[in-house]
Amino acid sequence: ISVLELLSALFSIIGVGAVMLLTNWILGLVCLLTIPMVIVLTKQLAKFTRKGFRERQEHLGDLNGIIEEGISGHRVVKAFARESDTFEQFRTANVTYRQAGVRAERLRPGQAVAAEAGSAARRRPLPLSSASCCSCPSPP
Repeated sequence: ISVLELLSALFSIIGVGAVMLLTNWILGLVCLLTIPMVIVLTKQLAKFTRKGFRERQEHLGDLNGIIEEGISGHRVVKAFARESDTFEQFRTANVTYRQAGVRAERLRPGQAVAAEAGSAARRRPLPLSSASCCSCPSPP
């Protein structure tokens, strides 16, 4: 992240916060107070998921190495009739990679929920009367 992006995000938060406080100071204050909580929660969840994604990347590297060796050395594999051994090695690495991916993704929904909770807390709900303001057909 560059300094320009950081300053842009900071000014955006300050600007949106100011408009929220001017529009409805109570709701604006509630929304602004949730931001630190969402940041802390997201950082805590990221600690857990980062380890899993790093492990998944390592297993993906192993799997890619096996695939590349199999493709580049296919003549040697065929010459020594090692197809079944190579396939078993690939299958084992693939299962390990899949299991690492499942472990890495296990807490990812928690991050999405935390981010969405913060986003929802900052959004202002539409009034009920605006639900039919467009030309979309109304539900049956």
